[in-house]
Parts: sequence; structure tokens; C-alpha cells
Amino acid sequence: CSSIVSQYGSTEAGSTAFAMAEQIEDVEGGTGYVVPGAQVEIVDDNDTKLPPDTDGIVRLRTDWQARPFPPGSASAHSEFHDGWFYPGDRGRIAPDGLLILTGRTSEVINAGGLKLAPEVVEEILSGHPTIADVGAFGAPTPSGIEEICIAIVPRASLSEQHIIEWCAERNVPISRVFMVETLPKTPSGKIHRSELKRRFTQS
Repeated sequence: CSSIVSQYGSTEAGSTAFAMAEQIEDVEGGTGYVVPGAQVEIVDDNDTKLPPDTDGIVRLRTDWQARPFPPGSASAHSEFHDGWFYPGDRGRIAPDGLLILTGRTSEVINAGGLKLAPEVVEEILSGHPTIADVGAFGAPTPSGIEEICIAIVPRASLSEQHIIEWCAERNVPISRVFMVETLPKTPSGKIHRSELKRRFTQS
């Protein structure tokens, strides 16, 4: 087929955004433009709407979305709140209206109150000249507080302490560093974080 269309949607809210593949092929995380009858907002942890091109939590509302069942049971469906559906995605809306996904809310690391999306940690570490590839993930400590862990594919010899100190200078409190030859990836080329957690946090 010479015309490929990208669709963003969900069972609960239906189709929400579309774009021709050539419109988004060079935009990492690009999904589509919001269709008539649908609203998409990017909000912070307090449900405050954020300005364009600001990363946050995706929420949406459509004329055709599902409703919690049985009626009045919204509390049993945490994805619905005040008429909005929260699909569990993080993203931003570009100035031209393109919805761009950047990750999942469930992957945000809460390191003792400091909340960081793993993609932000990876972007910072990508600036290190000796790191070829990096994957960040959160792992619980015995106290229940998450710590930030990273798996690194190095270009040359690196020490864990050097990376921890380098990140601390950039206000990223890394707790553990794992050196690997390759990172597990999904079929779409994204870092397989659940596999990283399974590999390095389970005995």
C-alpha cells in the first residue's frame, strides 16, 4: 500500500489521532493530529493543563468514549476521572498540534520524591562521550523507595563511580550502574524496561 496511516487510540476512548506515515516518520514518538470530536490535553500530576510542547501526562475525552460500568462505579476504574480518560501515556503536543508520545506514566521513577521519566535520564546520559547506548529504570529498595538504575553499553572502559558522580553533577541521583554489551529492545526499537528490571533486580 502506498498510503499508510498512523492511528492513536484505545478500547476505552476509540480512535483519537491520525497522521499519514510520511508526516511523522522523522518525529520520534509522533502519533497523529487530534480528530474532530476528540480532546487531548497534557497535564501535570495535579491535572493542571500544560502549555504546548511541554512533557506531561496525556488525558483525552471523546464523543464516543466508553463509560465506567456499572454506572456510578468510576472509582473502580482509575483510568477515568472527571469525564477524562487517562491512557497511561506521557507526551506533549507540538505547536502544530501533533501529539507526540514520550513514555508511560507507570515507568516514571519516583526516587524519594524526585520524579524522573527514564527517557529524561537517558537523554542526559546520551551526552556522555563514552556511552554508546543507555537504558534507565526504577527499582525498589528494601525500604520501598525507588532508586534510579541504568544499564550502559560503553564505548570504552567506564567505572560505576565515575558515572554516578558525572550524573550527580547534573542533578540525577543514580544508585546502580550495570555494564552490558546490548540493551533489550522491543520490536519497534524501544528499550524493553520490564526486561531490564527482570534481568537486574531479581535474584
